[in-house]
Amino acid sequence: MFGTTKAVFALVLALVSVPAGAAQAAEIEFFLRAQTTTVTMPDGVVVPVWAFARDTAFGAHDGTLSVPGPMLTVPPAPPW
Repeated sequence: MFGTTKAVFALVLALVSVPAGAAQAAEIEFFLRAQTTTVTMPDGVVVPVWAFARDTAFGAHDGTLSVPGPMLTVPPAPPW
């Protein structure tokens, strides 16, 4: 399905401006990376899946890959 490639895709998830009052708007960015890996099911079958990591910057590749991916939490109001 994914072959043997270890292609890494850098994804930038920027949440759209969130109103923070009448004239203010703010945004928060998450730097996500996706990479193929495998997971062994309880019956021993190995399944190819996507793993995700939250990196510190675009192209940093310093986050830990996980399945499911990291939880993204946005505070209810600034400052971010």
